Amino acid sequence: PAGGVVQGSALAPSKAVGGGGGGAAAAAGEGMFSPETTAIVVLTCKRPQYLRETMDALLALPGVERYQVVVSQDGSDGEVMNLAKGLAAKHSFVRYVNNDMRQNHKDKRDQAAMYYIADHYKFVLTTVFERMEGVTHAILLEEDLSVSPDFLRFFEAAVTILDADPSLYCISSCNDNGYK
Repeated sequence: PAGGVVQGSALAPSKAVGGGGGGAAAAAGEGMFSPETTAIVVLTCKRPQYLRETMDALLALPGVERYQVVVSQDGSDGEVMNLAKGLAAKHSFVRYVNNDMRQNHKDKRDQAAMYYIADHYKFVLTTVFERMEGVTHAILLEEDLSVSPDFLRFFEAAVTILDADPSLYCISSCNDNGYK
């Protein structure tokens, strides 16, 4: 899917990130949008090939270096960790974080994955809006997304509507038919 498919939106810490499975989301915090105060977060776990493809596409976008790109890993897959840390070492605007808020949900049986994902999103939103200084907006991507060439331009244009209208929750770039 082009431009993301989990949550594609821009929102503030005072708003909650919405959206639905498998995409990109942007969240807006307090203050007006600027790329320098916006985090692009790529959530990952244990699929290094998907992460590599998503990061290659994201890092190829014109202007991405103006953003704070965060690769957030949930788990301890060594290949994912090495890839993310390598990207952070190569690009000054990329950082690697690992979910330190993960809980044990093995007792949840069939629903454990849902709980782990929720923990990861909580960690990401806490990290971006409470631990990173000056971040007012966030764009959330999952590791298996393909971003379109106009991905950043879409959010840069749409976030003005989000910032101006307090009744909006997020902006989604989800489009299941947008890319093959």
